Amino acid sequence: MNNWSHKLIEKENYCVIKSYLNEELYKSFRFPTNMYPLPNGNIKVFTHDSTELITDKKVIAAVDKVVSKIGKCFYNTNEVSKQLKAYGIDYKCYSGWIKAPDTPYPAMHAWIVVDDNKVIDLTPLKEEFDDSKYVKEHLDIEKASANEIRRAVLENRKNILKLPNSEVRNLGKVEKDWILVGCEANADIGKGMLEKLLNDFPNHEAYSNFTNGSNSLMKMAEKEGL
Repeated sequence: MNNWSHKLIEKENYCVIKSYLNEELYKSFRFPTNMYPLPNGNIKVFTHDSTELITDKKVIAAVDKVVSKIGKCFYNTNEVSKQLKAYGIDYKCYSGWIKAPDTPYPAMHAWIVVDDNKVIDLTPLKEEFDDSKYVKEHLDIEKASANEIRRAVLENRKNILKLPNSEVRNLGKVEKDWILVGCEANADIGKGMLEKLLNDFPNHEAYSNFTNGSNSLMKMAEKEGL
């Protein structure tokens, strides 16, 4: 069984994420570069240790109004932005990259920050609601097909959509071992950067299983309105 992990190295004008497979170095990712670009501006890194949970009931109420979509971080960020604006809450949008603990490559991403150290990101889930936990509880991973696993993930997400975002996500605090690297920039800038990246590097290593900006799970989710 593959065991992925990573290490973060922060410098003044750049940062590096080293990805490890079974404790052996797999690949290093430096931000920003042509392959891993960032918007113009000061680079900021958000981790579990550098962020705090949101306790402001007004912010929580605003985020709970949003119905998120799978793999649509730019859309989700814009929707959160609309609600925060409607509630009169100050916030900043960030675009950049996200690195999950159980994946080899980072992905382009967008998220919201309030009070400088509280992240609103509708991608990660609390551990008890995590897709991998649901899949392991409902399928024999060794025997299940890729399509069966995707179907189980969608079933988990259907259940999650019945619950408030604040119940299934740690609003404000980045999940343990997740890393966000970005600069202040709205989600549309991030989306445009991703489109340019895939145009310039159609075989980009981080998007080898994507076509037209979507992977198989995202396409299945879109067909079902998720």
